[in-house]
Amino acid sequence: MKIFETLIELRRDIVFERAWFTSFNMSPYFVEKYVLPVIAGTHENLPSKMYDYEALQESLQSVDIRFFCDFRALELTEGKKTSVPFHQVNVKTLNGTDGKTFDGIFHPKVIFIQGRDKEGVYRSFLLTGSANLTVSGWGRNRESLVVREISDRRNGEKVWAFFKALMPERDIRKSYLDAINDWLGTLAQTEADWEFVSALCGDDFASSLIPKTSDSLHIWSPYFSNDLSATAARFFGNKVEGNIC
Repeated sequence: MKIFETLIELRRDIVFERAWFTSFNMSPYFVEKYVLPVIAGTHENLPSKMYDYEALQESLQSVDIRFFCDFRALELTEGKKTSVPFHQVNVKTLNGTDGKTFDGIFHPKVIFIQGRDKEGVYRSFLLTGSANLTVSGWGRNRESLVVREISDRRNGEKVWAFFKALMPERDIRKSYLDAINDWLGTLAQTEADWEFVSALCGDDFASSLIPKTSDSLHIWSPYFSNDLSATAARFFGNKVEGNIC
């Protein structure tokens, strides 16, 4: 319930204007019945009838909501009761990845929230963890969660690059880009004491770690090469000892 509680607290502080979610597998029933009401601020009155979902969708018209999951892992048998976009991601056909070819599954669990607080200040938050968009992931399993407010341009640009790679090209209109650029322009040039790292931002995960020291590291999608031993040897040479798990 930690993710629910965190989102509810954020919703009490700000009115959501943008809410983007990623997952490996995703339950439409869970997302529409439980997550959408949190975004709308109506989580105390969960929808049950079709007209409840219609009213919920109407209340969310002004919010830019998107859900991304692996194209093989959407529970289509559950049906869908709203027109909120569910994007099915194929990592082999991502946008703006400079010709890189990715393989495997789409596995990150990243949430991006933007909105205005009671004073009208625009605020942005990044939530990363290990939970899929399912009842088990958000309500039953023991999962990790890290929350960071985005106040610096470096992380803002990286978060945007991550989600831009996932969006259908038809949705990345000039007005959309202008709004994003306006937001990025408000962020501080001074770098924060944390960094969002993702292959979709042009980062090489291992190279990002090796030359740096840090007091903490949060990994939400620790997927590596099919040949992990060769990857380890590439970066660490003969320094790797013992088993690689």
